[in-house]
Amino acid sequence: MRWSTLAIMAFCASALPAPAQSPTWCSTRNIPNTSFCEDFDRYCNPAPPYPAACDPSAVADNFRLRLVWVPNYPSNYCGVEIQLRDEWATSPPWDAAMTSQSGDMLGLATRDLPASIRAAFGESYSDVMATDLNPLVLEFVLNGENWSKCIYDNGYLELGFGPPSVPTDFVRGPDCSTCGGPSTRFPMICQQAVPPPGCGPIATAPHKPAIAVGFVAFLDDNPCHCNEPAPISHSPYNQHLSFFDGHKWWKLKQGLFPNGSGDFRIRNDENIIKLTLDASTIKVEMTCTDPEPDEYSWCVIPRDYTGPFNTMTVGYNHSCRLAGSAVPGSEWVCQNEPLCVWGAEKGYAPHFDNIILHGGMGYGDRGACCYADTACSDEYYLDCESLGGVFRGHGTSCALLSCPPPFKPDHDMDGDVDLEDFAWFQACLSGIKVTPTIPCQVADLDDDTDVDSADLLAFITCLSGPAIDYNEACLP
Repeated sequence: MRWSTLAIMAFCASALPAPAQSPTWCSTRNIPNTSFCEDFDRYCNPAPPYPAACDPSAVADNFRLRLVWVPNYPSNYCGVEIQLRDEWATSPPWDAAMTSQSGDMLGLATRDLPASIRAAFGESYSDVMATDLNPLVLEFVLNGENWSKCIYDNGYLELGFGPPSVPTDFVRGPDCSTCGGPSTRFPMICQQAVPPPGCGPIATAPHKPAIAVGFVAFLDDNPCHCNEPAPISHSPYNQHLSFFDGHKWWKLKQGLFPNGSGDFRIRNDENIIKLTLDASTIKVEMTCTDPEPDEYSWCVIPRDYTGPFNTMTVGYNHSCRLAGSAVPGSEWVCQNEPLCVWGAEKGYAPHFDNIILHGGMGYGDRGACCYADTACSDEYYLDCESLGGVFRGHGTSCALLSCPPPFKPDHDMDGDVDLEDFAWFQACLSGIKVTPTIPCQVADLDDDTDVDSADLLAFITCLSGPAIDYNEACLP
């Protein structure tokens, strides 16, 4: 009887439908022109059929994660690796962490974007860019956990063109043991809006093809904090969101830029970050969910780097110690190869989740944009479509081609083909194998790069007379 009961139970269990699997956060986004999305929720082995997320009980597969988000090491192969974590995920089961504890050597991981950009914009495009008509938007969650650790962390998201390049090079701060702290000279990043003592002038700092945003404690120019009470004494910290514009880091604060509001205080738990890029500016927005109600800050920053993007990096770039002001003329020259830099005292681990890049356009050369009234302007291809024009191809130019009316013989676009149109056509007759001038290109009715007797015959065939609608079938 016992075996019969077990058999019936096994049969009934096998007949029950499998529990529904939850879709990934990314698969539920329906945002036009999404060129990249990552929620870190399908790195298990085996992964369920797309678009399902891994089951919460599945084992996270960090090996598969690192095949996609590739660890980036300096020549001495130091730095922590990216890892899946489950305790702070905005969309379960996982997010990705890059630890920055005092016992960890800071590292980074890079994701190439060309494949996803081609999927969004076409095979011709491996980079994505922002314009005024088609802004590019980056959104993600940076979780600061709940132990007031994030002000001591060093971890950010970089959107770049090519290998990671956001500068974290430094001069050493004072020895903190002189005021009762650890016997440490912490790094102070030089390439910031107001460089710390010992750095070179920011005006001479190199420009980089990247932007970045996140938690950066090593922007602190007073890392020992000798006269401050515990727990903030004897460790570098930065209470504000940090942003790199292509030339320098900013510690975002209330009133730093004329367009903005809020103090950009980084908080425990979720710091929801949104960047909106147009051709010349970046709007930075941050919503913190830890205070009640949510805390919102925003500002508009001029773009220093205005080019396209094709890589994304999380973590902290490899650093070197700079010559600084001690060596005039070489202030931004490394004194050594990239070092293995340890995290700050009291730091822990920034957690990244729900990263999405959308809007913008695939990067390509400007081209001629033709409008219904035969006007022409040189535009990017999606900007041309946004303006209601027809894009004539990358690298074309209004200086080298003309824009035809909807029906070529109807030059004045009044709905008929009459003697007024013929007067224009007659002036464009050039003869066999004689290239017409740019304004007369539209008189080449048979598209053989001249305006000759064959085009004249075609035009005469299309003559309808004043106020008589033309017949488009008149052209061969």
